[in-house]
Amino acid sequence: MLLACLLALTLGSTVTPVVRGQGSGCDSQLGLEDGRIQTEQLHASSVASDIQIGFARFNCCTDQATGAWCPDQNAAGDQWLEVRLYRPVNLTALFLQKPATDNTDDPVPTLNTFFVSVELATSPPGVLTTLSGDDGNPQEFTANYTANGEYRLDLPADLVVRRVRIQTANYTTRPCFRLELLGCSAPEGLVPAGIESPEVSLDYRSLDDMELVCMLRNDLAFGIQYQVTWYMNDVNVSTVMLTDQEQSARLNVTSSSFSQKQTHRCQIAACYSPDCEAGVLSDVKESNTYRPEILLLNTEDIQLEEGGPSAFVNFTTGGQTSDCTVNVLTFVADSPNLQCVSANPRTLPQLIFPDSSQSSLCYIQVTNENWRGTSSIPVTANQDGWLDGATESTITLTVRVGDQIFYQESDKTIKVTVSDQDTRAVCYSLNNPHVTTFDGKTYDADESGEYVLYRHKTLPYEVRAFYKKCVSDSSPRCNCGAAVRAGDDVVLFTGCTPGEAIRVHLFANGDIESGLVVRRYYGGNRYEVTLPTGARLVLREGYSGLIHLWFYPSPLDFNQTQGLCGSFDGDSSNDLERIDGGIAQDGQLSIFIDDWK
Repeated sequence: MLLACLLALTLGSTVTPVVRGQGSGCDSQLGLEDGRIQTEQLHASSVASDIQIGFARFNCCTDQATGAWCPDQNAAGDQWLEVRLYRPVNLTALFLQKPATDNTDDPVPTLNTFFVSVELATSPPGVLTTLSGDDGNPQEFTANYTANGEYRLDLPADLVVRRVRIQTANYTTRPCFRLELLGCSAPEGLVPAGIESPEVSLDYRSLDDMELVCMLRNDLAFGIQYQVTWYMNDVNVSTVMLTDQEQSARLNVTSSSFSQKQTHRCQIAACYSPDCEAGVLSDVKESNTYRPEILLLNTEDIQLEEGGPSAFVNFTTGGQTSDCTVNVLTFVADSPNLQCVSANPRTLPQLIFPDSSQSSLCYIQVTNENWRGTSSIPVTANQDGWLDGATESTITLTVRVGDQIFYQESDKTIKVTVSDQDTRAVCYSLNNPHVTTFDGKTYDADESGEYVLYRHKTLPYEVRAFYKKCVSDSSPRCNCGAAVRAGDDVVLFTGCTPGEAIRVHLFANGDIESGLVVRRYYGGNRYEVTLPTGARLVLREGYSGLIHLWFYPSPLDFNQTQGLCGSFDGDSSNDLERIDGGIAQDGQLSIFIDDWK
C-alpha cells in the first residue's frame, strides 16, 4: 500500500511548500557554495554570454560585474536553472541570493518570482513534479529578499529529491540569482523507482555483422545507471554497467546464435552512481524474449463479406536486411469447419487467397529485393453457395527457411469474421441445352460441338461442355459430356454413347493440381468437381445417359469469367461477351455461341 501511494505521488500529485523563517535539524548546506556539488551537476536552459553557469553558486563571484547565473536574453521559451544530484537528498530549503555586482548606478538584475519543480526519489527517471499551492495549481513564489539580498524558501519535511529546478517568472532587468540547497543526506539503500522493462531488438547489417540491442524505455537521468545482463537460453552470457548517458546495451551475435533456435533476452537493474559498485540495485526488470520473426501490422481483426472486396494481411520483416530467401507461409483454419452433410462430407472453405492457385494457403517470398517494404496478402471471403451465417477463421503466418519451419513459436495469427452474403449465383446448361448465365440471362445453344462454358480470365481454370443431338438427326442438342481444366490437369466426363453411364477420365501432367477435388455420388449418377478457388461444377445424369450441368462460381470469378456462362458481374446486359471483348446483341446469339466453340 505504501508503494502504491508513493507511485501515485510520483505520477499525479503536487508538492505544497511551506514558507518559514527557521530551518529544521536537517538544514546543512548541500554543496553549491563549497564546491561539493560539481559544475557538471549544474544545467540551465541557457546561459548569458557574459557569465558562466558556475556563477550560480551561493556567495560566488563578488569580483564580477554580474556575479550570478543569468539566462541568455535572446533565448526563447521558459528559462530555468537546475541542480542534478548523484543520489537523492532530503531537501528542506532553497536559499536564493541576489547577484554580486560592481555597478551601483543601475538596478541589480534580480529574479523576483519563480516556480520550483523537483524530481522525487519515488518518481520514474526524468519526471518532474511542480510545487503547488493550496489550490493545487503551480505556485509562483515571490522572493522577499532581506537587506543583504538573501531569500530562504523552506520546503515540506521528508521531501526526498534527486533534481531541483528553478524556473524564472518576473524579474528586474534580468532574472539573475545565486543558489544554495539546504538539507541532509537521504537514508542509505535508496534505489531508483519507476523502472520499466527494456525491449530487445536486432540491429542487422549482415550475417557477419549484427547486434542485439537492449533498449531502456525510461528517460536518461543524471546519476542513474543500469546494470544490463544478457541471457541466451536462460544462461548468463554477459553483464555490463551502462553510464548515465547510455540508453542501450549491445550484444554481438552471428547467424549461429540463432541456428539452434536459441532465445535471447536482457535484464536490467538501476542504481545511483555512488552506490553501483556496492551492488545497491533496484528490482530486476526483464525484456521480451527475442527471436527472428515477422511483424504483423494488422492491429484489428479482419471483417469480410462473401462476394465483397478483399482485405489484406500486412506484415514486414521489421526493417532487417535479408541475405537469403525466406518464405512466409500463410494458411487458414476455420472454426469450426463447415461441412456438407452427405454420404461424402466435404469441407467448405470460408476464406481464400485470390492471388494463389490454392485457395487455403499462400506463399510470400522475402528476398534481398523486397525486405525493406511491407508485404500484403489479399484474402477474400469464399462465396460458398451455403447460407451459413457469420463464421470465424484464423489466418496463421509461419516463417520457413528452405523446408524448415523457423521458430514456430513466432507464428502470427489474425482472426477473420466472414459475413454470409450468398446469392446462389449459378450457371447451368440443361438439356436441350437451355443455358442460364451467372447473371440470369437465358438462351438455347442449338449446335453440336465442344464449347467453353466457363473460363477464368487470369487463372488456369476452365470448363467445357460437349453438345450433341439428343435423339435423332432432327432433335435439339443436349449435354453429353464436360471437361474441367485446372492448370495442366484435365478431368473429362463423357456420356455421349447412348445407354452408357457417365465415364470419368483423368489426364494429369505429373502431380494433380493441389486443391482440385472430384467427388462421386449415388453410384456415379452425380459428380462434383471443386476447383482450387472453391468454384464447383456439378454433373447429373439425365435422360438416356445425357448430362445436366451446374457451375457455381467463387468470389475469385467475379468480373473474371468468359464463355457461354457470361460475364459474372451482376449485369445480364453484357453476358453475351465475345472472345475479343465485344458484346453481341440478342440478334447475334449464334455469333456469340460460335465464338466459344
